[in-house]
Amino acid sequence: MAWQPNPQHLSTLVQLMRQASTPDTAVQQQINAHLNEFFALPDALNYLGHIFAMMPEESPDVRQRVGLMLKNRVRSDWASLPPNRLADIKAKLLAVIRDPNRSIRSTAGSAITTIIMAGGAGGWPEALTALLASLDDANDDIVDGSFSALCKVCEDETDGLRYLHDTDFQSFVAHHLFPKLFAFCQAGARPVCRKYAIQCLNYFANHRAFDVGEPFHGSLRSYWEALGQLATDPDPNIKRLVCTGFGSLADTNMELILTAVDAVLEFMIGCSDSESYNLRMEAMEFWQPVIQHDQCRNELARFLPKLIPVLLRHTVYTEWDYLAMDVSQIEDDNTAVPDEAHDIGPRFHQSHPRAGQESVDEDEGDDTQRGAWGGDWTVRKSAALALDHLSTHYGVSILPQLLGPIEERLRAESWDVRESAVLCLGAIAQGCMAGLNQFLPKVIELLLTLTREPKPLIRTISCWCISRFSVWICDKPNRDRYFKTVLAEILSHMSDRNKRVQEAACSAFATLEEEARDLLVPYLQDIINTLVAAFNIYQARNVLILYDAIGTLAEAVGSYLRQKQYIEALIPPLIHRLSQATDHDVQLIPIFECLTAVSHALGEDFIPYMEPFIVRCIRTTNCVLDEIDKSATQAMSERPRRDMLGAALDALGAVVEALDKKTPQLLQTHDFIPLLARCCQDSNMQVKQSSFALVGDVSGRAMEQLKPYLPQIMPELTQHLVHSAVSVCNNASWAIGEIAVHGGGDIMSPYVDQITAQLITVVRRENLHRSLLQNGCITLGRLGLVCTAKVAVHLEQFYSRWCFIMIYARNDHEKMNAFHGLYALIKANPSVAMKDIPVLLHSLASIPNPPKNLAQLFHEVITALRQQVDAAAWTTMLNGMEPPIRDSLTRNYGLGGEGGQLVNGTGQVTVPSS
Repeated sequence: MAWQPNPQHLSTLVQLMRQASTPDTAVQQQINAHLNEFFALPDALNYLGHIFAMMPEESPDVRQRVGLMLKNRVRSDWASLPPNRLADIKAKLLAVIRDPNRSIRSTAGSAITTIIMAGGAGGWPEALTALLASLDDANDDIVDGSFSALCKVCEDETDGLRYLHDTDFQSFVAHHLFPKLFAFCQAGARPVCRKYAIQCLNYFANHRAFDVGEPFHGSLRSYWEALGQLATDPDPNIKRLVCTGFGSLADTNMELILTAVDAVLEFMIGCSDSESYNLRMEAMEFWQPVIQHDQCRNELARFLPKLIPVLLRHTVYTEWDYLAMDVSQIEDDNTAVPDEAHDIGPRFHQSHPRAGQESVDEDEGDDTQRGAWGGDWTVRKSAALALDHLSTHYGVSILPQLLGPIEERLRAESWDVRESAVLCLGAIAQGCMAGLNQFLPKVIELLLTLTREPKPLIRTISCWCISRFSVWICDKPNRDRYFKTVLAEILSHMSDRNKRVQEAACSAFATLEEEARDLLVPYLQDIINTLVAAFNIYQARNVLILYDAIGTLAEAVGSYLRQKQYIEALIPPLIHRLSQATDHDVQLIPIFECLTAVSHALGEDFIPYMEPFIVRCIRTTNCVLDEIDKSATQAMSERPRRDMLGAALDALGAVVEALDKKTPQLLQTHDFIPLLARCCQDSNMQVKQSSFALVGDVSGRAMEQLKPYLPQIMPELTQHLVHSAVSVCNNASWAIGEIAVHGGGDIMSPYVDQITAQLITVVRRENLHRSLLQNGCITLGRLGLVCTAKVAVHLEQFYSRWCFIMIYARNDHEKMNAFHGLYALIKANPSVAMKDIPVLLHSLASIPNPPKNLAQLFHEVITALRQQVDAAAWTTMLNGMEPPIRDSLTRNYGLGGEGGQLVNGTGQVTVPSS
């Protein structure tokens, strides 16, 4: 019998959902309390489905709110949903796909995606079949709803690389979805079908699903042909999606671009100069990967006379820029005007890599994210960034095409044209520095003059442009003449009467700090006076930039900050602002980040100020976790600030590093390990990244306190060794290695088999990020040290690949640690080493100065291996190596010497005991 609602219960829920949009906090609390009571009903979710699907007379806002609540409740209650209740919800959601309201259809698509993600494509095959069939409906609204839902499914399946393990979804895509999508990309298909088809295909391309060795590599050629077909479409929205597709191929399959490089480059230059703003914006993103690819860059050189004028033309402010521009950018004196909430905007936390890891953030060190560039990305900024990349890779060779137009623009009567010239000059500063060198004395003088111009926008861009020449300013031949003057000018404009100039100057100072480092030390008192004074005049938005400048100062001068007068001037205002910030204050994240950097610089000198910092980190963690719990069962006006949680976890990591061996004492009074275990299980990747890093930090200092929570933590670390979020994988791998080294084999034994299998998957995959491959190898080596027997049985599966990858790994203590592990594995399974001796020798030669004990161990390994190879073959193998490799092996491992135990009676290599 079909489910039917109780009229009284239905009426109650409808009334609650109608009132749920009220801004009154007290009323909201009452509604949430009633909703919590309502959700105690076993069929509460069916009521949500009924309102969403069967009551079109309700307002779209109410229905959408109900639909979103249904989606969230299905996700949180998935494990306990009875099949009959779920079947009713599924049927209603499929019906809503045909709703005439687009926002309702979109919400239904999100809910359908949630169910498919929870149960897999095989758990609800009827949904995918029904959605696919609806694509042929004559009603465009039905096609829109069905295609929107399919796109959401494809987006989620590809985003987490779920499709690699969901064979039902792979089969559906290969045999049913892709043929339909490629057909829709042909001429004659309806516009709504063409748009969604290429959008859906782009999700797969963006996540490398068409790469060699991936499940859908066989469809790569069809995807390429679809892009070619749609490139002739006059609709700028279709062209924008084609640009996205070409951009994905430029990132992953440049060889295809090269097969039709002239046509593609002509198309992209045309799109970059389009009248459509959104099309120009998307097209501009194409140039970075093309410029960075050696062969494609050579082809692009022929097109620079066409491309460079387009880029220059679009660096001037447009009508769109002026319409979007905040009035604070052009007011003469607004330093005392408080910022509106919309001026401040959200501040998102960005975690830093842990020990031994390199950053994988492509924006790392990119000061286009600071100051004069503002918060919103625009075509003019994209054009300037493309000029930046051109200058980086073509260097001074492009100056003849740039200097004339830039000089002409600097002399223009129109201030906005002059401003664009300064933007272009800053964009090419770092790449063309050698060619600009002879002009820089006059350029710096000009820029210093422009920082005093009446127009705030010119002062703003000039501060930024000066900072782009920080390397030249700090260089020994120039620093005596320019460094003090430039520093003084930037510090003075940090107190400008225009807030946006203050922002640009503060950001320029942060950039200058990164290059100047110890050069700042003689001026620390003036700098700190300026920073402290800025606290008194800055409005909310610029205070956030000020935190960044203080944190960067701590990173730049390090222990030089450990002077009583500096600490007493800087730290109390920061701690005071931390104490004054509310739990949802936008400045909490930058304060956490700032104090994290400061604690690294001050070390033990920060301990007197640490108590309120720790308490606030733990309080924030608890607060956000409570919000996450509530969001799973209640309607909330805002999403939980998980990035704030990430910042708090990273700050705790800094505290642990500062306390070092005193960490167990901290945990006696502020035990955050249970919270950490909970955070490791959160679904958000940024939270996981920070959580995994903190696990690694704690494991080396308080393993006994961490040990009881490893059954919760280790499965999360293991699962995320393979994931699309590279930094999450890196931190998971690093944390496992730290636990292995500091916890030992007994702790790792229950998990090592699954971890080893995951790591072998990582190191054997092509086209993964270098840091991910290297960290995977290092962790395998560290596991080999403590769980030798269990890992050694798998050595043949990763030995050659491991040695090859480690050739290029950074020569730090973690690499040495990993090679000790490799030695243990070879000793346990020596026959594997015989199968690829050259790669082992090459890998060992990559260590210029190995520790003495490591060199001795591998001297014995090499000696033993040598006895198993015919003398002539051994000589031929060595002669085939580059001289530096042979020299390193001879110098460090005594390759030319004799000795070492040779073979046992079975003819196997016998590696001596260490």
